[in-house]
Amino acid sequence: MHQLKRLLSKLKLKDSQGNELDATNKKLFDEFVDNFCSANNKTILYRGTESIPEYNTSIFDIEKFANIMFNIGLKSIYYTNDGSNKKLFCLNDCSEELFNSIFDKLNDKLCNRKFAALGTIEKVSSFLNSNEDFYNYFRTEANRKDFLSKIDNLDEEKKIKVKDYYLSLMHIIGRSMSENNSYMISTSTQIKIAEKFKKDGILIVSWIPITERRNLIIKYNEVNKLNDKIKKMRLPYYVISPYIEQKEFCVKCGLLPHYIIGYSHEDSFIVNKHLLTEFNMARDIESIIKDGIRINQERINEILKETKYKRGFSCIDGYYYDWYNIDSNKEI
Repeated sequence: MHQLKRLLSKLKLKDSQGNELDATNKKLFDEFVDNFCSANNKTILYRGTESIPEYNTSIFDIEKFANIMFNIGLKSIYYTNDGSNKKLFCLNDCSEELFNSIFDKLNDKLCNRKFAALGTIEKVSSFLNSNEDFYNYFRTEANRKDFLSKIDNLDEEKKIKVKDYYLSLMHIIGRSMSENNSYMISTSTQIKIAEKFKKDGILIVSWIPITERRNLIIKYNEVNKLNDKIKKMRLPYYVISPYIEQKEFCVKCGLLPHYIIGYSHEDSFIVNKHLLTEFNMARDIESIIKDGIRINQERINEILKETKYKRGFSCIDGYYYDWYNIDSNKEI
């Protein structure tokens, strides 16, 4: 049995008000899951979390919590910063200052294993031992000029890919590396792994269409594909990820509500209310997977104000853009 079906078989299916689905919607949802699990044009992602403090509400307030999730999704911690004081690490920043900062962190903190947690030190030590060329390059201060020079010769699109490559590594290692600047969200392809992070909280079920994978994610077992690109740029690359056992996907910026099926909490699975609407409109499974669930986001700024998020993002043709609350003085 597919792991998603196994998960759902143990849970009560409920709507965004916490009421059990009626027989009609339950049947339609079951049919959707059957077709969804057998489809080949997507990757299912799971994220376990104890809570989402950015929502400013409890996971027990199902109606409010679900309304936020299914309208604005889940954003990275980066979006709790208003962007007024830091240019560094913003989505489209490809400055020399940024790459200098990346070299600083890899040279000083990573290579010298400056971490408080013993477990992190052990993981980083294993990572460095498994990636000697990477380690030897970044521990050598004299290589800074070479690093910056090679990046300076790249076009903007390649610079962003290089930035995402190194920042994803910093994100995987932990917040002490990326601080509150990480625009990545950690997910896994395995429910059992995601549940370790869930504890008594929730497990979010989402997906990435195959057509979007190139732009949205850096996958642990696709490292070699990324390595080939980094290698062609003559930049240092790592062969083995620090936490390869977690089967981690780093999703850029966040989980869009259009690609969230729902979330489990205690003995229930709360279904995305907009997905239920799609059933009533008899939309085909292929278009839902490819283009996402249709959501009217006219109230997105109003909902955003209820949270700790200061801004959001848009993805257009594979390029990411920040946008700000309508009350902000910044340009959208």
